[in-house]
Amino acid sequence: MKVVEDFLPDEMFRELSFWLCGGEIAWYFSSNIANEGEENSMNSYFTHTAYLNDEWRSNLGGDILRRLVDEIKDQTVDTEWEIKSLLRIKANLYSRTENLQSHDKHFDFPFSHKAILFYVNDNDGYTDFDTGERIKSQSNRMVFFDGSTLHNSTNCTNDKCRVSLGINYL
Repeated sequence: MKVVEDFLPDEMFRELSFWLCGGEIAWYFSSNIANEGEENSMNSYFTHTAYLNDEWRSNLGGDILRRLVDEIKDQTVDTEWEIKSLLRIKANLYSRTENLQSHDKHFDFPFSHKAILFYVNDNDGYTDFDTGERIKSQSNRMVFFDGSTLHNSTNCTNDKCRVSLGINYL
């Protein structure tokens, strides 16, 4: 696992944050976060899949996401975290609740791959990993990890929502 603070230059971060937290992105409701048939009604959230199955699916924001991927490639070339092939880019929005809700553990894909979580806004939410590590949501923080490792998210209680961007790749 690798955590990088202030990953993006300020202007690029503001542009990405504006796209993800502004009113232009189409958010889609998902009735479960980790596992089909989850019983906990708090395990729902909103997503926006921008890239899947070798196809860009988001017209709005596609340019900023392509530049984000290029920035990641530039900063990870010849390292263990280098991007060779994208699998998925998905934005996540968890609604605020009165009490912090820990979601079910999951892995992103059932095979070995790499993953990135990019935190868009500061809040009291976090991601727990089966390794025992807990990464708090802090704007412009990027976490590189093994996407086949069990992990779970939370919502937040101290902001309107918790927004993150997940990138899975080989």
